[in-house]
Amino acid sequence: MPRITAAGRRTGPGPFDNGFLAYGKAHPATPMAIGVAALCTGEPPTREELHLLIGLATDICPELAAPAPAGPGHAGAFRPDRHLFEVRAPAGSGSAGLNEALNEVANEPLPGVMWGVWLIHGHAPGEFAVVLRGHHAHFDGMLIARLCGQLGGADPAGAPRPTPPAARRGAPDPRAAAREALGALRRLRYTTRPVAAAHALAGRVRQVCSTVDLHHMRRIAATHEATVNDVYLTALAGALAAWETDPAWHHDHRPVRAKIPLGLRRPGTAGALGAEISADWLTLPCGTADPVERLALVAAGTRRIRARLADPGTGALMRTLPPRLRRLVLESDMNPRRTSLVATHVPGPARRLSLAGREITGILPLMFLFAGQRLSVCLATYADTAYFSVMADRSTPDLDNLPLLWQKELDRLAEAARCP
Repeated sequence: MPRITAAGRRTGPGPFDNGFLAYGKAHPATPMAIGVAALCTGEPPTREELHLLIGLATDICPELAAPAPAGPGHAGAFRPDRHLFEVRAPAGSGSAGLNEALNEVANEPLPGVMWGVWLIHGHAPGEFAVVLRGHHAHFDGMLIARLCGQLGGADPAGAPRPTPPAARRGAPDPRAAAREALGALRRLRYTTRPVAAAHALAGRVRQVCSTVDLHHMRRIAATHEATVNDVYLTALAGALAAWETDPAWHHDHRPVRAKIPLGLRRPGTAGALGAEISADWLTLPCGTADPVERLALVAAGTRRIRARLADPGTGALMRTLPPRLRRLVLESDMNPRRTSLVATHVPGPARRLSLAGREITGILPLMFLFAGQRLSVCLATYADTAYFSVMADRSTPDLDNLPLLWQKELDRLAEAARCP
């Protein structure tokens, strides 16, 4: 087993809670952290270099260095060593050792701080990973991607920037919140599970990942007049249909519903802490056999979801409610009876980067599972590669087969589009 060494103290919650802090307190066994692992070549960086890296992160996002609350056992000044952790994988364990170390990090609660940097090394000579990980109340996927990119030398001007309406800058509108609440109530449905409920939850997660040429996905999307996100979700629907972890799954007439996060960051807040997101459900057409027809259904659903970004009232409900009630909204939304899984898409840096002078050869997004959930997926991109990552409870059977099935569904879409 990897050995995790460090000491730290928890920083205090700030005014950027989107309900995740209260949700985490209600579910202490759920690590409420997201992050990204940068897979690098070269000698592992020294502790001094990692301190400089943490200092650069606080320069990019000054709120990361906010002082801890006063009180016994808390010092007010920011200290980088409280946010730096080390994982030693078994010597020579290779990619299996790296993956197990990443799983160990993903399974652990944040050790006394709200964010941190983990160095993973020892699994192979000349290879290491640096993990940036933080509480979801402070970080959303866009902020993680931006920090990772700028720490690796990306031009912040080239980072993807969501452009929500200017009206969202003002105070929450109670009428917009009421409309959003009514809309959410109308969209409530019972859903089926893509993983057999007969398997008791282990309470520990395991992650698997596959890679594909991003340009290949773009060609498929362009031929079908769709987006890369549409292609990813269409292949996911087909893969879940072929996965069959539950023999009775195909006889369940309830839909498979994925929760799709929406980035709501305003211009000028790209580096601010907080989960600036909303989310909506997308019914995955797992029962549709033809991949082109399935893609058309997914594309229609994602267009409806993207249209919410043009509505200044999107996100008003969570901004209006106090944290305790936001937690109850999360409890309702993420209940496995209403949400089959979370499906995220996080575009990353468009070119290859380096970290402390070492080349970043790849990335791996790190997610968590909401209480009772069994599956979460993410498509992340880095340079010319797309990473299809699956986080699942360790009790999930046949997990390693799901990324393979996803790639087969991409091949079906490529064949229909006559893409090489």
